[in-house]
Amino acid sequence: MPKSNDFYELLGHAGPVLSVAFAPPDQLISGSADGTIRRWNFKTRESIGEPLTGHIGTVLSVSISPNGQMIASSGQDKTLRLWNARTGKPVGRVLQHPDWVRCVKFSPNGEYVATACDDKKVRLWHVHKRAKTLTGSEKDIIDGLRDSVNLDVDEPSTLISGRDESGNPTTSIVASPTS
Repeated sequence: MPKSNDFYELLGHAGPVLSVAFAPPDQLISGSADGTIRRWNFKTRESIGEPLTGHIGTVLSVSISPNGQMIASSGQDKTLRLWNARTGKPVGRVLQHPDWVRCVKFSPNGEYVATACDDKKVRLWHVHKRAKTLTGSEKDIIDGLRDSVNLDVDEPSTLISGRDESGNPTTSIVASPTS
């Protein structure tokens, strides 16, 4: 291992780490094939509290709300779970999907969470209502298209999703401000 202060490892997961997200001011969130989510202080290089448990199987994606107060996680158990970032306790009910949930991201204002599922669909959830929502649309689910889907939500932003020409599932989504 290099002897530089610019590189170090955070050890604690029992399986491969598949997702990481930075959390203000000096935390890192990680999701693993061991079914856990860990919170780290990357300055002290220490784990914060106990691992977050609840997923059955691999945690495929983690995201942190813009204000740093909530963690979203998704996994092979076909769920989206929300957690209090400070206490590590679950928040609200588990949100079921029909297949593996590969990716989860908070919107820039923290009011929405988008999920990308192996059923080739993106779902947009209102965080506080725990309900699927697409403002201005009759449908609550967007079908995955060959190239991409653009969606305007309640705020001035666009949600973008896609899959490759072989039809492989959506594995990453981005919420981006337009101004």
